[in-house]
Amino acid sequence: MKTMYLMLISVLIFGFLFAACEQTTVSELDLERIGSDILTPVDNNNPEDEGNEKKPTIVVPPETNPGNKEVQSIPFQVGAISNSMSSRNNHNLFTIVRSKEELDLAASERYHQYWTGTGGPYNVDYLAEITEKYDEDFFIENALVLYLFVAGNSGGKIDITRMQRQDNELTIITDFHMGALTAISYWTVVIEVAQTDVYGITVLESKNECDCSRFSFDLILVVLTHEATVAAYHANKTYTPADFPEFNFSKVENLFTMMPTGPQFKRLLFLYLSEPSKENVLRSIELIGQRPDVESAEPNYILGF
Repeated sequence: MKTMYLMLISVLIFGFLFAACEQTTVSELDLERIGSDILTPVDNNNPEDEGNEKKPTIVVPPETNPGNKEVQSIPFQVGAISNSMSSRNNHNLFTIVRSKEELDLAASERYHQYWTGTGGPYNVDYLAEITEKYDEDFFIENALVLYLFVAGNSGGKIDITRMQRQDNELTIITDFHMGALTAISYWTVVIEVAQTDVYGITVLESKNECDCSRFSFDLILVVLTHEATVAAYHANKTYTPADFPEFNFSKVENLFTMMPTGPQFKRLLFLYLSEPSKENVLRSIELIGQRPDVESAEPNYILGF
């Protein structure tokens, strides 16, 4: 009897322990499941979460966004505009300089050459004032657009009205009024812009929006050869319409470009037609251009020839 009671007690104890273990296991699993459904811990130091953080919006500037076809207005400041009648070597230039070194290099390759009675030629850097004006500090945030060109006029004026960027192309819009006489003029235009506005620019264009009126007279620009110029100078000769029997001219204006001491010394003549017409101008140029004392002859291109 005693043995039966001991076996019964053992069965009850093992049953109780088994039930307790089962209950505990279910509770832990339920708590783990419930906790995983409700709790969402955030660990900012977790490398896997770094790429999921919300970052502020970054505005991409034009220079890092190639392919932007929208026309953008570029702020600018005109640093200098000048023109000169004196001969200048390698004057034509249309480029962006982004450093003091690039500016000095551009200036060193462009100079005014002159001769004296004791020898020559002597070269003078005519962009010296520009190179002295802009130092290294300027180019930290800024750049220059150099627009150097030759125009067949002895006066006139030019205004830079606006600058536009489209993708990698920068366009300078001007209001360029030609002078009344067709003589060679060397224009130097310096425009200050921000480095970021011209970053990535590979194409430069210019566009003149001048509503220019036509002149009421036609004329032909004639350049005499150096030998003919020197001979006329020493003979103190002034050309008149009688010196050009190829056509009927009402007036001839004489103009020297330099002192007669070097091979660049040329005399310019402005020949005014008595009966102006496109046909008369072209025929006169053809005949005058055959003369041995004439280096070149061309029309007043303002008139649209």
